[in-house]
Amino acid sequence: MVPLAPPYRYLIVIDGIWKTSVWKTIQYALADNECGRIEISTTRNLDVAKKIGGVYQLQPLSLADSRKLFNPRIFGTEEKCLSNNLAEISTEILQKCGGVPLAIITIAKDYEIRIEELIWKWMGEGFILKEQGRPFYEVGEDYINELINRSMIQPSRINHDSKKVVVCRVHDMILDLITCMANEDGFLATTHDQELRCQQERIHRLCLQTSNEEDVKQLSAANLCHVRSLIADECPKAFNCLPPLSTFPVLRVLCLSGYEQVDNRCFKEICNLIHLRYLGLRKTGITEIPKEIQKLQLLQVLDIRGTGRHVLPSTFVLLRKLVCLCTNILDRVPPGFGNLKLLQQ
Repeated sequence: MVPLAPPYRYLIVIDGIWKTSVWKTIQYALADNECGRIEISTTRNLDVAKKIGGVYQLQPLSLADSRKLFNPRIFGTEEKCLSNNLAEISTEILQKCGGVPLAIITIAKDYEIRIEELIWKWMGEGFILKEQGRPFYEVGEDYINELINRSMIQPSRINHDSKKVVVCRVHDMILDLITCMANEDGFLATTHDQELRCQQERIHRLCLQTSNEEDVKQLSAANLCHVRSLIADECPKAFNCLPPLSTFPVLRVLCLSGYEQVDNRCFKEICNLIHLRYLGLRKTGITEIPKEIQKLQLLQVLDIRGTGRHVLPSTFVLLRKLVCLCTNILDRVPPGFGNLKLLQQ
């Protein structure tokens, strides 16, 4: 902060200066005059702070306080009982953060989102409007670019050949805002910190963000008959506590990636969810695609990567709405596979 004689007429706050050269450039816009002003700048570079003027250095958080900030975002609860291995790893991470709150939060919300999966889920929900002569996926990419331009999401990885963003992140402050608004409007419900964050009679989209079984059990008291989207990725203990899939009769998007408990029997039950548009079963325990899959006449995206080699049943060719099939290896495709005219990928 630059001390000036009163009276002060205005306050200038400049956030996040990384280089002294940037500060020199900014100074040209700060003409000296008799109006009186106070300048406050933030930086994580001590050399920059010294160059600007007086330095107020925040004290770092203690390890105990760092855990209070870190654990709820990673493990869903502050008092989570960790294995010795996870406890050691989390301690190493917190020590590298040096007690800086922003560094701790960034690491705890630093989840990467694959653009491809996000766009296909949007399509399954019907969020992407059809434009004449353009594939849904291409229109979805326009939506992504618009969000990036508005700084709502942050590019994390870019394909050097196509120059397109393939992975993104959401800043923790933006994520908190989005989640809060979505919960209040009944757009999204999340299970987190042992609380169902949405009015139970208004659940249309359900996202499980916890591996705590007690968090999931509370769903038994909720009205789930209007849920259109169920996302439960990589929550190992959550699947056993989920209500039966028949409790979600109007599902359009179902993602159960990472659950070994999802086997061939479960796949047959899933085939009764006739409104499904997006079905994510990556890294599950399924070993074959049932012939009952023909019931999913509205299915647009099927992701079975990481589930081994597959032979498509003869009924697979009846999925006339299918746009995207994600799989590692197909041993054989049935006659008539070429009739899937909408298949793009």
